[in-house]
Amino acid sequence: MNLNLTPVEVNIDIESLSLERDAFYNVCFIAEHDTAERHITVNVLKDLLDAGYTRDSLAYNFCVGVFAQQTMPQVFIRAKRASETYQQAYDAESNEGYYFLVIQSKDDSVISSFESHINSSGDSKLLFHSSNTNPLLNKKIVHYTHKLIDVDKDVTDLIYINVKDHYINKAYDLGYTTRDFDILSSDDFQRARLAYPESAWIAACGDVFPSTVQWLYKYLAKVEVNRDKVIPNLSNTSSMVIDNKATVGSGMTTQGIAIHEQVSLDWVQWALSRKVWSTLYNNEKINATQGGLALIVNDAKQVLDVAVEGGIFSEYRITDTNIDARSNKVSLYFTATLVQSILNVEVNGSLHY
Repeated sequence: MNLNLTPVEVNIDIESLSLERDAFYNVCFIAEHDTAERHITVNVLKDLLDAGYTRDSLAYNFCVGVFAQQTMPQVFIRAKRASETYQQAYDAESNEGYYFLVIQSKDDSVISSFESHINSSGDSKLLFHSSNTNPLLNKKIVHYTHKLIDVDKDVTDLIYINVKDHYINKAYDLGYTTRDFDILSSDDFQRARLAYPESAWIAACGDVFPSTVQWLYKYLAKVEVNRDKVIPNLSNTSSMVIDNKATVGSGMTTQGIAIHEQVSLDWVQWALSRKVWSTLYNNEKINATQGGLALIVNDAKQVLDVAVEGGIFSEYRITDTNIDARSNKVSLYFTATLVQSILNVEVNGSLHY
């Protein structure tokens, strides 16, 4: 597969190029909360409680899914106020520290509007969404088919007659049946079903360099198996495959791009912009000469070499470079070939007597 990448915009942010932990190994959950600090980093579940979130909050449930995989050491939580949209909550603070993104709402229209906002801002983020509806097609979204268990109305009257409707709704949000309702009166909310199984999926696959993992056929701790034999096109879920629980489906975004390829290409854009910016920032002056052009070309080559070494590209070729002394602009063009993954195996044979 040949890939032509368009020139990337250089964002003003100082980060050195490395394969150490950075934004592409972090996830943010935008949760609804009116009084918590706008942005917190959660390293242990107690951090949420200290920040004002409760054990029955969806933010707590999301972090349980991440930490159950024992991979990602932290989760970013952004608080959305009741008076604002998710777009406004997103814009309220810097979003440079993470790449994977989930919002509390499961409303398709809210998800669609939010994704459009991120795309229009030019930010390299990958939005995940789980629901029992069909995927929102042609979006930079990874869809996970997830069916919450309905509240069993037949036994509602037998359990805590005086319980307020709020807690019944909260139990549904967390994936409980009313037969599980007594769990809500305990402190052990880590036993709750995950309302966001994508939290486990992101933690399991997003903790390594993007080209080193493909997202299908992965075991996810705490995630329940979807018993449906057919899932929507361009969606994903967890199912039983030869007695093993594993992620199955398209392995793609709803734009039809393999997840690991989308993450890898976003990393290349991210790394190029930061490498070039570092050169611009750390030099008093770069002249619009062949010498100045060579500095930028070398920056690009360093990133592309890492992409080859890391298995994103099998090869690349710089096809053109231009320098415009009048406008003080440099442009560089290259082509690259993506490394493909084996996702299906077909075995043929014959039997002779």
